[in-house]
Amino acid sequence: MSTIRSLLYVIAAILGLALAAGPVAAQSRSDIFHKPWTPLSASEQARFVRAVGLEKSIGVPADWLSLGQQPLSWSPGASLIRVHGDWQPGGLFLYFLRDKAGKYAQLTGASPVIHTHNAAYPPLLTAQTVRDYIWFFGFFVRGADGPFLPVETAKDTFLPKGITKGDFAAGYKSAYDIPRPMKCTPAKGKHLFTCDVLIMYSNAMFEAVMQVQPSGMIAMSGDTPVAADMNFKIAAPITLAAVGSSFRKPSAPPKAPANPTVSGLPADAQRIHDALTQGKPLKLDGTTTPFLAGMASSMLERCGLPRNSAARLRLQAFTASSSITAMMGGDYSNRNIGTAMKSAAQQQAMLAAGATVTNQLGCGDALDALGNRISEIIKANSAQGSRFVDSCEPVHGRRSCTCLANLARPVIPGIASRTYHRSDIAELIERNPMTALMVAMSCGIVNY
Repeated sequence: MSTIRSLLYVIAAILGLALAAGPVAAQSRSDIFHKPWTPLSASEQARFVRAVGLEKSIGVPADWLSLGQQPLSWSPGASLIRVHGDWQPGGLFLYFLRDKAGKYAQLTGASPVIHTHNAAYPPLLTAQTVRDYIWFFGFFVRGADGPFLPVETAKDTFLPKGITKGDFAAGYKSAYDIPRPMKCTPAKGKHLFTCDVLIMYSNAMFEAVMQVQPSGMIAMSGDTPVAADMNFKIAAPITLAAVGSSFRKPSAPPKAPANPTVSGLPADAQRIHDALTQGKPLKLDGTTTPFLAGMASSMLERCGLPRNSAARLRLQAFTASSSITAMMGGDYSNRNIGTAMKSAAQQQAMLAAGATVTNQLGCGDALDALGNRISEIIKANSAQGSRFVDSCEPVHGRRSCTCLANLARPVIPGIASRTYHRSDIAELIERNPMTALMVAMSCGIVNY
C-alpha cells in the first residue's frame, strides 16, 4: 500500500504545520468548535430536515438556515451537526448528534442523549481523543446556569472576550494563566484518564479534576475556586426554550435583482460571468472554480455577503480550498516548467478576475444575489452520489470520498464520473500537492 504521508510532512514543514497521526488542527483555539464545519450535501440536508422536523420547529424553510457538520474524533462514523440562522439572538445555535446508523438526536443540555449514544457505540477514548470528548461533554451536559466550559486559550469560541485579572473577585486566585491546556494522564482502575481542567460555569471559574471512564461517564471532583461573581456569563444557548420570547425568526434571502453587468474581463471570465448572471448551469472545473472563488472570497471579506448564513457557510468552505488549489494550478509536476507555471498563472488570473467583479458591483443586492447563485452552483456540483463516490466508499468511506472528489474537482475535471482507483490520488499529488495536503487534512485520507 502506498502512502502520501512523507510528501505531506514535507509540505506541512514548508507551511509551518505539524502533521502527526492525522488531520492538522489549528492551535489558536483549543475547543472542538473551531474545527471546519462542512456543509451538508443536498440529500443529507433533506433527510436531516425531515427526520428532526426542523422547518416545523423553527417555522422557516431549511434553505434559510446554515447547516454544517464535523466528525467526532471519539465516535468514528458519528458527527455533530450545527444549525444556525440570521435569527435573534445571534448567539443561538442548535446541535444534533448523528450516530453511525444515521439517526439524529438533539443535544439540549441533558446527559441521557450522550449516554444512550455511548451505550450503543462505545466511545474511542485515547490520548488523542479524550480532550475533544471532555469539551463535548462539558459543553452539552449542562447545569441550571449553562455549560461546564473548559478554558484553555483566550481565543476559545465561547469564552467571553476581554477577561482581565481585575474581573476576578477578591479572595480568589487572580493569576490564572491562559493558555491553560488541560492535562490528561492515564489512570488505573475503573477510570481511563484523569484530567486537570480549568472550568468556567456561569460567572465563575474553578479548577476541576475530571475522571473519565471507558463508558464515557465523567466524574468531576476537586473544584477549587479561581474566580467568582465575574461581570459576565457564558452566552451559548442551544435550545429555543433557552432564549424564550427573545427569539426572532430569520428573514428570507433577498430576491435576485436584474442581471448586473461588468466590464474589462478576460474572455473566459466574461463567459462564466454571463452564465452566472443568466442562471445557466456551470460545472466547477479548473477555470470556473477559481473565478467563482475569487468572487466569493472578495464578497465575503469586503462585504460580508451573501447575507444568507447557509450560503455564506458554503462559500467559506469553497473559497478556503479553491484559493489554495490555485496557488499550484493543475499541472504542477509537468516536466515543462513553462506549462506548469502557465496552469497556476491562469488559475490565479481567474481568481483576480472574480475579485474584479466584486469590486465593480459593490456591496449591494446585486452582489448578494450572485453570492446566493454561487452557493447554488457549489451545491449542484457536489460529488455526493456520483460514480466516483459510490466506487470509493468501500475503501475510504462515503464522507471521505465525497470530500476527496469535491476538493480534487478543479485539478482533475470530471473526477466525479470516474470509477475510483488509488491512482487517482497519485495523479492528484502530481498535479497539485497542496490539494493532496488538503485531502489528508480535511478528508482524512493519507493512505491509498
